[in-house]
Amino acid sequence: RYDKFVNQALEYAAWLTEQSENKNLNEVSPVIQQAIGYIKEHHQKSISLNEIAQYCCLSRHHFSHLFKKEVGISLIDYLNRMRIDMSLSYLEMTDLPISEIAEKIGFQDANYFSRMFKKYMQFRPSDYRLARN
Repeated sequence: RYDKFVNQALEYAAWLTEQSENKNLNEVSPVIQQAIGYIKEHHQKSISLNEIAQYCCLSRHHFSHLFKKEVGISLIDYLNRMRIDMSLSYLEMTDLPISEIAEKIGFQDANYFSRMFKKYMQFRPSDYRLARN
């Protein structure tokens, strides 16, 4: 029962995040909306700037410039922030090891995930989990 509750809570948190992101999505061009949709679908695997630019039928340079102009941050920064936001639900609502959370949200290396988490949140994932419990 607890696992079912946690899964429902995670789904609801993801839905809320998607709703707030969709509000901001209307302010960017269709090609950037397409890229963000692709990122959301494939965030759990390794995604490159070239791959997304190619998906959007743009050159790497043009896509990178357009993304930063419209979204306000680089593609990699956007992807990392999105993954870190996703990790918060896992840290708050599950007892999964940090390495498993990192893998679920698309980081291949748990140490890199911890560094990125600290960069964006100013403390380690384990400290965040302790503070929330």
